[in-house]
Amino acid sequence: AARALALRHTRSHKLNNYSSRSHCIMTMVFASRERGGQGGADGGVRRYGKLVLVDLAGSERLKETGNVSRDAVRETGCINKSLFTLGQVLAALCARSSGAAGVAPHVPYRDSKLTQLLWDGLRGSGRVLMLACLGPMALAAEESLNTLHFASMAQRIKSSPVMLLDPADQLVLELRSTIRELQQENRQLAASLQQLTAGGDISDVLKLLPERLCDAAFS
Repeated sequence: AARALALRHTRSHKLNNYSSRSHCIMTMVFASRERGGQGGADGGVRRYGKLVLVDLAGSERLKETGNVSRDAVRETGCINKSLFTLGQVLAALCARSSGAAGVAPHVPYRDSKLTQLLWDGLRGSGRVLMLACLGPMALAAEESLNTLHFASMAQRIKSSPVMLLDPADQLVLELRSTIRELQQENRQLAASLQQLTAGGDISDVLKLLPERLCDAAFS
């Protein structure tokens, strides 16, 4: 984290002595393995996780910052463009979450490097925590309202976190689940056969069978 912050580019202007000239993204990938033999042959189930820490540079207006150099203009333009795209992505995700339009709107992830890098977190497969920073100055009132609008949209996005497993372990778990289902069906079939052998009524026997087996029996 210290190295990442040390590499971050800053520039001073009228409103801030250490204004960030870029967004800062730090990604950490974690891997864990459960004890026991529930996964593949080598041991327990392997799970993976990703933690992404993002510090967004603030939207700025050149006439307020007083920075009119070529580099400052280019940096401000890139920051504002990426934040605008992020706003479009959040708006599209809100529309998808509400489902009011009936048709899922296009989410413009590819329109900015920022939203491409944040795709994993924004698409709803993980948990997202957004901290909105507001300036106390009257001059920052409009930007503070924009920040609150961002936070409001992020709050309305629905997410369904998923567990990331090693593909081999995922296959093993799916096969184990299938085996358990087949074993249950075998027990039901054995019980039905035993009842028929004992002279039971076939209609009573069919009630003991899973629905798909009953359908197969009459197909």
